[in-house]
Amino acid sequence: MKCGLCISKCESNALFQNKNKTPKLFDKLCTGCKTCIYSCPYNAIKEKSKLIGWTYFGKNLGISIYSGELKPSEPLSEKIVDAVKKRGLGKKGITIIDTAAGAHCNVVKALEGCDFAFLITEPTLLGEHDLKAIKKVAKLLGIKYTVVLNRADITGKTISASMKIPYSRKLLECYVDGVSIVEKYPKHEISQKFLEIATGLLK
Repeated sequence: MKCGLCISKCESNALFQNKNKTPKLFDKLCTGCKTCIYSCPYNAIKEKSKLIGWTYFGKNLGISIYSGELKPSEPLSEKIVDAVKKRGLGKKGITIIDTAAGAHCNVVKALEGCDFAFLITEPTLLGEHDLKAIKKVAKLLGIKYTVVLNRADITGKTISASMKIPYSRKLLECYVDGVSIVEKYPKHEISQKFLEIATGLLK
């Protein structure tokens, strides 16, 4: 019918229409919200699926690990976060959801449904900026949180945190070798801090 109602409802601007022409879809911009489908009075829009990435499962040291990978050129990485959470949640025990650094859609998706959050940042202007943004998101979602300051001594900047982890060459060495610092240097100050976090989760 070329009424254009779907165009006006699409908040991601994934639909385009030339005058008196059938609307066209830019699928790279489509978030899959289905607003166009629900708003169309003629039932002219049909849903379909497409591959945008993969989820994976692995196990190490008795810990089940679920991860995801976004297909190159696909922009909607938050959909992968949803898929990983759907596959990994609901299992017995404690579930830890990790996400990339920064303040973006993936972080919001990772936080949704969580009971508690560790907001990890660094003593930099960018770290402080992102921390403020994520604090607001956590409060809006009603999630309790604590702040962990990583590489706490790399600058003179002060950020309030319940736990401060200093910079360490030994931690960097373990990261490069693919070994946990808790395994290689169990007596190290950072290992003790990680143990403190783990103990707190089990309470």
